[in-house]
Amino acid sequence: MKLLFWIIALPLALIVIVFALNNRMLIDIDTWPLEYTLKVPLFGIALVGIFIGFLWGGIIAWIGAGKTRKRARDLHRRVETDQREKAALEHKIKKMEAAEQQAAIPPAPADAA
Repeated sequence: MKLLFWIIALPLALIVIVFALNNRMLIDIDTWPLEYTLKVPLFGIALVGIFIGFLWGGIIAWIGAGKTRKRARDLHRRVETDQREKAALEHKIKKMEAAEQQAAIPPAPADAA
């Protein structure tokens, strides 16, 4: 899995670095209702756009996995409940077996001496 990560991440990082180095020119961003003009490198705008897309995709994936997380929580609770019931039943069985063994042992005969 780590190998797959590096196979994808390394070329992607190189592409971003090359893009940033080749697009260093400043561009003006006009904040229309306000009277501010920002000078920002072109690669900064592209990287901010990529970052916003990454966050948006993560949020959508997290929301989409909500049903799966809920199902996993429900199953986890069910397993815990079943394990508690199993332990209680095993304890009950041991008590019953011990009582059965006590009843199966005949009483010791009294000495007639």
